[in-house]
Amino acid sequence: MSTSTILVPVVAIRSLYLFCALRVLTGLASASWFPGFYQLWAAWAPPNERGLLIGFAYAGLHVGSAITMPITGALCQTSLGWSLVFYFYGAISFVYCIIWFMFVYDEPKLHPRISMEEKTYLESTCPVITKNKEGKIPIKSILTSLPVWAFVIVNIGIDWNLYTFLTSVPTYMREVLHFDFQRNALLSSLPYIGMWIGQLIFGWISDILLARRILTLSVVRKLMNSIGMFGPALLMILITLFDCHNKYAVVVLLTFGLFFSSGVFSGGMLSPIEITPKYSGLLFSASNSLGALTGFLSPVVANALTPDKTYEQWRYVFYLGSIIFFIAGLFFLIFSSSNIQSWAIEIIDYDVDNDDHDYHYDHSLSNKTSSHQINKENIEI
Repeated sequence: MSTSTILVPVVAIRSLYLFCALRVLTGLASASWFPGFYQLWAAWAPPNERGLLIGFAYAGLHVGSAITMPITGALCQTSLGWSLVFYFYGAISFVYCIIWFMFVYDEPKLHPRISMEEKTYLESTCPVITKNKEGKIPIKSILTSLPVWAFVIVNIGIDWNLYTFLTSVPTYMREVLHFDFQRNALLSSLPYIGMWIGQLIFGWISDILLARRILTLSVVRKLMNSIGMFGPALLMILITLFDCHNKYAVVVLLTFGLFFSSGVFSGGMLSPIEITPKYSGLLFSASNSLGALTGFLSPVVANALTPDKTYEQWRYVFYLGSIIFFIAGLFFLIFSSSNIQSWAIEIIDYDVDNDDHDYHYDHSLSNKTSSHQINKENIEI
């Protein structure tokens, strides 16, 4: 991905078709990251620490979106112009790859530099999944699972609105709110800063609720997801009540909209790891492929709804986003589950404390590891 990014300025001035092919190649390379991300966290993130850990990791995406907007604007003003943008971010990707290969391992048992105590804790609290004898993926069970579809719909819903914020909101701020180029770049980054802060806060809150056994895992995930869906749905309706004479109020609402939407990353976006840790990478890659379609659908729809770029027309973009948030949030609230599905695994190893059939995770390493054979029942973790 870093190589293809650096080559963009060279290719773009020679051939439009080569440029398009190179960007497709970049997308294909970056697509492999998400499945690996989920498989990695299934082995490294204990359930009652998962919200903050994965929220912190996801927050990097939105910190990147926040800081690249003003940096890109500044780089474009240099003598090298737009080409420096691709050289700069391509070089950063190279450095990141080196760091990744130095410090990241698939499983705790493979890591040579963590302590034995940490390794024992991770292996006793994170599921150790065995492959089924046939080696077949239960496609039918996956496609007919309501918890799977609850996750897929949440993924599509959050992607639609994130792409709307990324591609269309800067246009709205320029054409309707009349912010100049540099101020637009700076203010467009504020919602992503809000999202970054929200991911850390909601991740921390969800872990506290689980660690103190205030709520069960299923309730925590539905609560966080509802905050992440219904909160922005309401705020997007409020945005339609303000015009260019209240443009800073709109920026505040946009920022809080993405702040609350970050609850999804401690809610529905954790579903693959919890309902099917064995196939979490497969499930997310398939779901993210559908979600990625919104990357070009949402700006096309936004353009179709705003032919004259007026405030009245832009209201329909926010109405649509609010409806999508609400439908996705409601579907997840009704049909989601935090149970490991019986078709997903054969054997899991956990360090568990059984309390009224509701499984909680104990940080103590003195407890013995229990093995549970999964038959037809689901186990709530």
